[in-house]
Amino acid sequence: MDFDFEKDFGIFDNILVKRPEINADSLKKDLKNYYLPFIQKLIALKQKNNSQDGIIIGVSAIQGVGKTTQGEILEKLLKHFGHSSLHLSIDDHYIPHKELNKLREQDPRYIRRGVTHDIPLALQNLQDLKTMKTGEEVEIPIYDKGVEHGDGDRVGFKTITDKCDFIFYDGWMLGARRYKDETIFDTGLPALDSPEHIQFAKDINK
Repeated sequence: MDFDFEKDFGIFDNILVKRPEINADSLKKDLKNYYLPFIQKLIALKQKNNSQDGIIIGVSAIQGVGKTTQGEILEKLLKHFGHSSLHLSIDDHYIPHKELNKLREQDPRYIRRGVTHDIPLALQNLQDLKTMKTGEEVEIPIYDKGVEHGDGDRVGFKTITDKCDFIFYDGWMLGARRYKDETIFDTGLPALDSPEHIQFAKDINK
């Protein structure tokens, strides 16, 4: 693709300042081996689809591996090649703290918020972003994990006014499906270290 590492690499200056743990030479290597080939495939897919609809790309990985950083880099690259994009996280779609407390009253095992996402709202948001027309707006929730003494809460909404060619949606459990064979929960998985934890996993699986 038409990317000059000498002239064009400056589009990442803000990211390198914001994230000093990223080494410029390593980023150049990643651009060559991963990002640019991936971008090329995305743009080819967009052209092949020949549709005004945005393309949703799910990014699933555990916490702390760089999903957000990857989204920032892809956004810069796509803009460089004339395409718009938006990066969202499943964290945006946790239920509000008030609803979380109501859920805990029904089942105190929801001491953590990990599996308490507003899935209908997430699906609606993604569908609206995908089919968004010029002049339309989409309201996306803003979630702050630090409020409510670290319990987290929805603190408002951000308004998306620009249609995007690509919508990146990341999370630690995207694509997770129900296990029909629940014996998997009895195989000594590290997080399932007690009968109570095993039962909770089985209940969530339903």
